[in-house]
Amino acid sequence: MAVENTTKINGLDPTKPDGSSPKSEGDDHLRLLKNVLQHCFGGFAAEVLLAGTEAQGATANDYVVTVDPAPTAYAANTVLVFKATHANTGAATLKVGSLAAVSIVNPEGTPIRANAIVADCMTMVICDGTNFRLLAGNSQAIYDYVDQAQFQSSLPGQASQAGKFLTTNGTTASWQPALPIYNAAPTSNIGPIYRGGVGPQEWNGSAYAAVITKASIGLGNVDNTSDANKGISTATQTALNAKANLASAAFSGPITAPSIVSTGNISSGSGSATLTTSGDLIGGTWGGTLSSYFANVITPSISSKVSIRGGFGGSGYVLNNSGNAVSMAWDGSRVNLGVDSTSMGAVWTSGNFDPSSKQAAGNYPIVTAASGGIPALQFRWDPGAGRMRMVVNGVDIGYIQVA
Repeated sequence: MAVENTTKINGLDPTKPDGSSPKSEGDDHLRLLKNVLQHCFGGFAAEVLLAGTEAQGATANDYVVTVDPAPTAYAANTVLVFKATHANTGAATLKVGSLAAVSIVNPEGTPIRANAIVADCMTMVICDGTNFRLLAGNSQAIYDYVDQAQFQSSLPGQASQAGKFLTTNGTTASWQPALPIYNAAPTSNIGPIYRGGVGPQEWNGSAYAAVITKASIGLGNVDNTSDANKGISTATQTALNAKANLASAAFSGPITAPSIVSTGNISSGSGSATLTTSGDLIGGTWGGTLSSYFANVITPSISSKVSIRGGFGGSGYVLNNSGNAVSMAWDGSRVNLGVDSTSMGAVWTSGNFDPSSKQAAGNYPIVTAASGGIPALQFRWDPGAGRMRMVVNGVDIGYIQVA
């Protein structure tokens, strides 16, 4: 019958060899078993697992284990299991049979603390080639592995400590708020703290210092003495540069506004013209205020029949604005005309018909109106046309045709 070809336990056939197998295959089966064992326990230089009986040695920290058959040397990765008869009170040792005692240490290699092994507790250790590392002694062994802070055996109680954290000063454990609040900073490092009236602080190696400073948040130039050094963003500064000052603002272009309200005078032309708060205008064009110009030049209104350009007799309406001043004036009964300061006489009107002051101009006779409503007739020679014209009651009615 053929011998199995495997390196694994589950590859072995327990029915082989059977009674019919030739004896010559016996060596093959032995070699097969050795090969499987070496593969299944690869890396072990000696015993894989030992179990023994423990008895206390010279002190409570000395553990002596008897194993039968006894190993002849300690080897790396050998696992030893025993039931402890007592608890340790500190760093401990383990002795197997007649071999020398070696230290029992935590999984990370540090000495075990008190009560890491307790009475009647199944204890498991593994040899690292020099010492035995404790894998299981009681639940405290697990705590020691997870928590390297090495708290004292009696931890503070949890009553009324909700929401707090367990901390240590290196000697004593205590409960503290998530961020302790202190009026005065501790003299040693206990982690981040909060100072009343100061804010969060951290240990800088020699003392507690503020975590947040004006420099740490980009406000190093902010202070209480000089506004010129107070930092603002570039965008804000650019916007401020385009703003006009409240006093003596200078604009580089025209200003457009629906209305302008001023509490003082408004000037233009670098002060050559001014609108005062009373509504008067001051400018070189009229030699002072506009109100004075009106008073001196046009003095009262034109409806008062006052001289505008010095008409005759000192009063009257001026009819033209250049050259000679032609004016009219009412003397109480008739309208008089004047040029500059010389009177030209009364105006011949229906209300002042054929005034006695008229001057004959020639070229026409005058027929005085008869009584009884007969109209006044006048005849005037037109030398240009060579014909006679008739005027009735001062109205030129046309030429007279003579046969």
